[in-house]
Amino acid sequence: MSVSLNQLKSPETFYRSLAAKLVIGMPFKDLATVDSILLRELPPVDDAEARLALKRLIDVSLGVITPLEEQFTKPLPNALVLVNLKELSSDAFKLLPEGT
Repeated sequence: MSVSLNQLKSPETFYRSLAAKLVIGMPFKDLATVDSILLRELPPVDDAEARLALKRLIDVSLGVITPLEEQFTKPLPNALVLVNLKELSSDAFKLLPEGT
């Protein structure tokens, strides 16, 4: 499922759109919950609310997939990285921070 930065502005609504259950405002993965999301643009490093929403998804084992160049400029710990063949053959992915 492709996700935009606007959807992260309202975390609880966003979690519901992924079919996640909410327990005290926290997402809880269910059988019907989306397994992974594709985020073509990461929120700025100083956007604590959006980054917390993504961290909570990662904490419940929902994959957050981001392009390689986004991980270089605005790293999100434990996110999955989307690379193309050119990036893969250039070994650029080896420069990623630990835990990516």
